Amino acid sequence: MNNIESSSLYEQDYYLWLKDTYQIELELLLKSKTLYNYFLQEIEEIYSKARKQVIKKTDLPAAIFPEYYHFKADQLLDSDFLP
Repeated sequence: MNNIESSSLYEQDYYLWLKDTYQIELELLLKSKTLYNYFLQEIEEIYSKARKQVIKKTDLPAAIFPEYYHFKADQLLDSDFLP
């Protein structure tokens, strides 16, 4: 394995770890009713920004990502949920 492959694997592992860490922290934070209600209030803007970021980073056509979210909050917070 060369250094480029090794570096790429390291980055993949790091991003998976980071995603899992953020998911755990988010779940803990949203146990607070105040933060959960704020999340529900801001979900449309959060989704819109996340959609734009994914389109930009993946170079995939915008049409494959729903313009408006139509998921339940519990689905969005479920790390095993795949739309």
